[in-house]
Amino acid sequence: MRLSPAEFNAMNTRNRERLMSYEFRAFTKHLERHGIDLTGKEILDAGCGPVFSTVLIARHFRPSRLVAFDLMPEMIDIATSRPALAEFYVKDIASTGFPAESFDAVFIFDVLHHVPEWREAVREMSRLLRPGGVLLAEEPANQLTWFGDFFRMHHPIEAKFGWSEFRKELREAGFEILGGSHLLLGAFRNYLCRKGSPSP
Repeated sequence: MRLSPAEFNAMNTRNRERLMSYEFRAFTKHLERHGIDLTGKEILDAGCGPVFSTVLIARHFRPSRLVAFDLMPEMIDIATSRPALAEFYVKDIASTGFPAESFDAVFIFDVLHHVPEWREAVREMSRLLRPGGVLLAEEPANQLTWFGDFFRMHHPIEAKFGWSEFRKELREAGFEILGGSHLLLGAFRNYLCRKGSPSP
């Protein structure tokens, strides 16, 4: 779904950029802990927003190919007004249309709680990853999305999932959960997952 005007504005601030740097460091620590090096790999930034995350991925990993997309054309307009970092597209995270097994890694920063079809999105990210590829996903706690609604940052009821439900969907989509951590006093949680075989 599209962001509300309040959340769109909040996503395009210096504070959000600072928070994104903190979130990204947490992901890189997980990768280092598990001996995973994404330098020079083919990487997808799913739901890139104003490309704060895309910039971090490009600088840190120097991918051989970096693809980024967002549902909102306004976000892609912002992205393409800056120096070329990646291939940018307007896409739906639940059905991207990219070929299967196109990427070595997929990053998702706080996107799925906006997506009513979040389960389909998890499966789509699995489809796009090569065997052994990694998914790095971060989402806010369920109660935080309810709190955000108070500030006119509406989130669809279908996407207000809990952690156990999210982990279940990851496993059923064929991911092995390698690690995860709470951020900002439990307001957010991230996961490092490796693509294996879907659950029967």
